[in-house]
Amino acid sequence: MNAMMESERAGIAAAIASFPDRDPLLTALQFAGSYTRAEALLRIYDRPDVMPDTEWFTRCGEAWVDCDNVGIYRKQFARIFRSASRNELNLMMDAKERAAWGDLPDMLTVFRGCYDFNRLGLSWTLSRDVALNFVTKFVRYVRPGYMPLILTGRVHKSRVVLKLERNEQEVIAPRVRVVATMSVTTEGAA
Repeated sequence: MNAMMESERAGIAAAIASFPDRDPLLTALQFAGSYTRAEALLRIYDRPDVMPDTEWFTRCGEAWVDCDNVGIYRKQFARIFRSASRNELNLMMDAKERAAWGDLPDMLTVFRGCYDFNRLGLSWTLSRDVALNFVTKFVRYVRPGYMPLILTGRVHKSRVVLKLERNEQEVIAPRVRVVATMSVTTEGAA
């Protein structure tokens, strides 16, 4: 992953050099790959002169599913999302997602397919099957030698963002109360 990030950063540097009259942070976001997009978003968040918060939350929502290493920046994103207003969190969702979010019950049961080392992630799902796929079927997330886990959590919908892209029913939540942890067997059933 480090080689991938360095390659993407080199490409961003070249893009910034190609657009000398444009803010380099906006260029970095435009040309970021999946391993540098989260970093670019965070760099812009701290610069409201480059992008106002309202636009930042919209861009973050649009780019979220294309960020492959949010876990590295979990604490920074969690801090931002915990301090965000409901209106700012709503900006991360498109109209269909906001409508679906509105139909959710006030208290959600969410699931996370993970390992002990990444159990504190921000990305959860409304589907236990989707969570299971992250530790059994999605090859790039499977970690041989580590025990796959399915976490079950509870979270109030007022503090989450719902993303419906990729059929993952993703719930972005900075704080989830974990109520159950199950190890996944090698056959893929918890």
